[in-house]
Amino acid sequence: MVRVGEQSWLRLVARDKADALELGYHAGNLHWRVRFDGEALLVALDGPVDDYLVRLGALATDGRLTHSVVDPVQAH
Repeated sequence: MVRVGEQSWLRLVARDKADALELGYHAGNLHWRVRFDGEALLVALDGPVDDYLVRLGALATDGRLTHSVVDPVQAH
């Protein structure tokens, strides 16, 4: 028997359009599974959040986006 848990999502919101474009570039280049929620990009989490933020580099460290983890129930 295989038990599959609910998918957790990393919710990312870019500060402005230029940062949103860069975020989209990174998400696509890294082949992340994503969904859109208004102006937010939801990234399916398959590991620790910090691993994803490190891959975003300056976007995450320079305050150019905000992030939070979305409860699987909220993501539907």
